[in-house]
Amino acid sequence: MAIAALAQILGAPSALPGAPPSSPVTLVAAVVVLLGLMAARPWLVAMLLWRRGYGRLARPHEAVLGEAGISIRSEHSGTDYRWEAIAVAHESRRAFLLGLSSGPAGPFIILPKRGLVAGGVENLRELLRRKVGHVRLPG
Repeated sequence: MAIAALAQILGAPSALPGAPPSSPVTLVAAVVVLLGLMAARPWLVAMLLWRRGYGRLARPHEAVLGEAGISIRSEHSGTDYRWEAIAVAHESRRAFLLGLSSGPAGPFIILPKRGLVAGGVENLRELLRRKVGHVRLPG
């Protein structure tokens, strides 16, 4: 479908014999939907893996957030991130997603809200606004 849409954008004849020509509005809508799905794919995959408890995501982790950055520890490993490494922050109903790249396919950190202490959601939101600069809220 994507190849046929690209062919029509470039003015190539339809690859499907006998297929009616698509209207420009339909073609533009299809391209917009395709690009939107491609851009959202990493975040959708992250949420799907997180909900399924896939692999290391199901193991206990501890994340400590402070003025210097984020420290993530598990039974066998640990990683430290300075705030400068966080390019973007998204907030969903159930978690904060911290992107290490501003591109749609970059690595990310998932911080489930259920793991925060009382009042932690508002405190984390404020910390992210100060350190990352912009938190995309749900809705």
